[in-house]
Parts: sequence; C-alpha cells; structure tokens
Amino acid sequence: MINTLDKLNTLATVKENYPLSKLTSFKIGGPAKYLIEVEDIGNLPGIFSILKDNDIDYYILGGGANVLASDEGFNGAIIKIKNSQWLIADENDDEVLIKVDSGLSWDDFVAITVDKNWWGVENMSYIPGSVGGAVAVSAGAYGQQVSDFITKAYVYNIIESKFEEFTIEMCDFKYRSSFFTEAGEHKYIILSVEIRLKKGSEPSINYPDVIKYFADKEIDKPTLTEIREALHFIRFNKLPDWNEVGTAGSFFKNIYLSTGDMKGFMDKIDNNFGAEYRQEAELMCKKFTDSYGCKIPTGFVLDKLLNLKGKTMGGAKVYEKQALVIINDNNATAKDVLMLVSYIKQQVRSKTGVQLTEEVRYIGF
Repeated sequence: MINTLDKLNTLATVKENYPLSKLTSFKIGGPAKYLIEVEDIGNLPGIFSILKDNDIDYYILGGGANVLASDEGFNGAIIKIKNSQWLIADENDDEVLIKVDSGLSWDDFVAITVDKNWWGVENMSYIPGSVGGAVAVSAGAYGQQVSDFITKAYVYNIIESKFEEFTIEMCDFKYRSSFFTEAGEHKYIILSVEIRLKKGSEPSINYPDVIKYFADKEIDKPTLTEIREALHFIRFNKLPDWNEVGTAGSFFKNIYLSTGDMKGFMDKIDNNFGAEYRQEAELMCKKFTDSYGCKIPTGFVLDKLLNLKGKTMGGAKVYEKQALVIINDNNATAKDVLMLVSYIKQQVRSKTGVQLTEEVRYIGF
C-alpha cells in the first residue's frame, strides 16, 4: 500500500485516516481511509486507475454541506476537486456567460455575481457548499433553481475515463436531484459549469418573509445587494450559524403530491388534526403547485402538525427555529441523527401517510 500512496501523491495531495467530521458541516463522522485533494483535473484518469487497480472504493465530496458521515468513517478514498476559479466565457449588453469551477464555494460565487450586478442567483445567497455540490443536488431557494441558469456542465466520466460536456437536458435536473445524484452517481464528477445570468432584471421576491422584510423597510424595488442583505437576515434568524452549529440544513425534501395522492393526504390531515389544518394544507396546494405537483412544505407538517421542534435523540436535535433542520446539539453521533430521522419519518408516515425523502446524502453506511 506504500507504493499506492506514493503513486497517488504524485497526482494529488493525499491524507490518511482523515476525520470526516472535519469535512462535513454536520461535524460528524469517523475517519476516511484516504482524502485525495485534486488540483490538476488532468490527473483524474491516473488517480482512478490506481484506485481501481487496488480495489479502493471512493466517494466524490463537494463542500460537505449536505451529507451525514458514518461514525465508523469510510473505508475508501474521499475525492475533493479543489479548482475554484471563474471567468467570463461570453457576454453582450443583456447577459453574461460565466464558466465556474466546481470547487468554488457556492456563496462566494453568489457574492461575486451580486458585486458585478448580475441577476439570477441572488435569492440563493448563503446556501453552503460548493458550486459542484449545488449543481449535483439541483439546489434552489426562494423561487430560484440551479436549472434556471445552467447551460452546460463539464464532467469527468469515471467509468470510461474521459472528459465530457453535458447539455442542460443531459443533466436531467429534478426537484433536489439530477443525473449526477441518480443514474450518474459515482460515475461522473462535475468539474465546472457554464451559467448564464442577466445584467438587468426585476427582483423576484414572492415569498412571505422576503415580502415582509422589504415592506418593513419600505423598499419597493430592492437592489441585488439589498436582496442579499435580506436573505442574510432571514436565513440567520431561522437557521443555525453553520460556523458554530453542526447541521446539514434542511434534512428532508418538501412533500409533492400527485392528484391521486392528494385526497388521501387531505383526509388523513382532517382525521388526525382537524378541518382547520386541512384547509390550510389545501391552500398551500393551490399556492405551491408546479411541474412537480402540489407542494406541501415539510416544515408545515413537522412543526404545525407534529410539533417536533426541540425533539432530541442523544446529541441530535430538531432545531427550535426550523423543524426541517436537524442539528448536532451535543456531540451527536451519526447514530443519534439516524434515530431521530427514523422517528420523524415514522411519525409523518403514521399521521399523514407520506414517506419523507431525505435531502441529505449518506457516506459510509
């Protein structure tokens, strides 16, 4: 194995027995056998050839903001792409096309666009993690989605050992998932993406807490800087500080109901919680219907219906200000988090008939 490490070290920076708790925002997880930090993507074929020849498993990790790592760690190699540059690929009077490396912090990228007065991703301010991670999970917030502005992805095909370009259609963006988290998971690495933004636009501030923020300040048409300031205020008043508290953010995806599922869900709400909550849920369906179906915010179910804020299992806790968020409150283990997640899913299934799906991804389980 010494020869293997020597070979890898000629192609990337390799660290042994590296704690996953230092690589994830949850601050949980045992050691990864290897951490491989790649700065020259041209070395990827050589790196994966060595891993394959030595039967070493691997996991592609972005910013570590949307994952839960096992207490036992990961008996393989964690691959991190370190490239974090950006450049203007093309522009005209109305739009700018930017090529962005996957290793750049997503929020650093948003900050750059706001500083340049480029519109399109401002509502996605303060989402932690990397550009590559945000693209892979089809991130979105306050009405803006990754799929709204991505035009192309540059990727590495691990299986066929070649570099490829993906159109937006090939990325197959869905609600909080994409080709890269489904059919292409563990087979492709996002290296960089092209993003098209506008040089002028109207603010998209259709969410109640954003509307209230600007109404209170008597601002009719906020600037990009003002929108980013608003998102900072709103997010940090209802979400924990990522630098201080271990968390992966929203743990569960929102609930989407097909027309066939809707009646059964509403009947369960009526029977278990009363007609008032059924009416509220029906109003949400009318308000939040899109191409995915009728959306019921999972936070509504966890908070208003099940009153789960503050629920604890060991050191894991449902955050008091936002029931979608689970935090590492007191040296939580991954086992603590999984026990709490299992309890929440069982309660939701029992009372509403819905099977929740996690946004958070798992390493080493």
